[in-house]
Amino acid sequence: MSRFFLALTLAASSATAQAPATSKTYESVDAVLWTQTSAEYQASTRQVYVAARAALDRALATPSWVATLEGGSYIDPRPMVPAVILDLDETVLDNSAYRAQLAKAGKHFTLESWNAWVAEGRAGLVPGAREFLLYARMRGVWVHYVTNRDCKADDADPTRKNINALGVPGILHCRTDTSDKSPRRNSLVAQYRVLLLIGDDLNDFVTAATTPEARQKQMEQYGALFGDRWFILPNAMYGSWDRFYGDDLAKKLAALKP
Repeated sequence: MSRFFLALTLAASSATAQAPATSKTYESVDAVLWTQTSAEYQASTRQVYVAARAALDRALATPSWVATLEGGSYIDPRPMVPAVILDLDETVLDNSAYRAQLAKAGKHFTLESWNAWVAEGRAGLVPGAREFLLYARMRGVWVHYVTNRDCKADDADPTRKNINALGVPGILHCRTDTSDKSPRRNSLVAQYRVLLLIGDDLNDFVTAATTPEARQKQMEQYGALFGDRWFILPNAMYGSWDRFYGDDLAKKLAALKP
């Protein structure tokens, strides 16, 4: 090997050794693959919705039953119309095809690409969602979607068209001037007896704390509600849980507990 090529090789090795432990690649390919191809994912989501249906029956038979933290509990129940509140993305709508597009292109989420995907209106349904939603309406329960999508609650909106095309019921409550869902839940509590909350992120149930440690304390405080009045869908692709780490592989590895 010539001195020139030897010098280039050593320089490249030195640069690699000194490079920060970060990754430019799409790191959740396995999560997308699991969502799209595994029987285990489908079993998990169907299991959640079957359990939610059983809870809905119990709730309808219990006049004082309420699921939301907003508005307190009904000591003297009012004859209010029953309702359920669900998140939309990865709770009812399956957007894994969008994540698959990113993975194949080696890209990360951007608001521009996400809005383009939403405009296509071709999200599918999370397994088990259709059966639960139709059953809820059959029992006289109103369905409300509290979502952080930028959308409008009219028939011309792409999200509304997507939902209509999938043949499931539900009223849209789109993102407002805040991503915090509590104010929108609060407005529904004033009009309905909310029986269940269903989502894929802690923020779909309570305004989540801003550190992993504080979120764990919230789970200790509210954990008994999950599987009873709160039902959470599996989502390993993204969520508020991963915002602490971004695309920093070194930070992610440091958070692991071997």
